[in-house]
Amino acid sequence: MPSITEPFKSFPHVQTRPSPIRHKYEVMNIGGDFVSGFLAAISYFVKEVIVFVSYVKNNAFPQPLKREDERKYLMLMQEGDEEARNLLIEHNLRLVAHIVNTL
Repeated sequence: MPSITEPFKSFPHVQTRPSPIRHKYEVMNIGGDFVSGFLAAISYFVKEVIVFVSYVKNNAFPQPLKREDERKYLMLMQEGDEEARNLLIEHNLRLVAHIVNTL
């Protein structure tokens, strides 16, 4: 049976090295420090993503106004109250962002 390196003999600049695996069923042994460090990094990343999503979901936009408050500020806005207008705009930013995302 020909050797695995046999086809490479015609290419002298290619150097072949013996395989580090001694047996075809041998499994690479990864150190416990590497695995625990990798798991710690993954858990840290997941925690940070959860915190970020929570912040964006709850704190990025003001909460919507209650129905009664919205009616009150709509009436004030119709009378020319700029502060009521600005308050309605700020509390409806979530709706604006949702509409922009669907476009």
